[in-house]
Amino acid sequence: NRMCLEGNLEADDLYRAPAHRIRELVARAVEEARGGGLILCPSSGLMEWPYPLDRVVENYLTYIDAALEYGKDFH
Repeated sequence: NRMCLEGNLEADDLYRAPAHRIRELVARAVEEARGGGLILCPSSGLMEWPYPLDRVVENYLTYIDAALEYGKDFH
């Protein structure tokens, strides 16, 4: 009767979306999982990008910051 969601952000968004969109996606993922389990993570990793563009690095950092902010009171 219990479920935990994982892989809730498309990796392509981390590669291409503006930082404000990343924050929106993280906020939505956290809110939709309230009351249940959540492992916040992208649908895939950086293996495809051995030398990621600055935007990708910035988006991953934004992703982490937003996760800490929106998930600080997650239960």
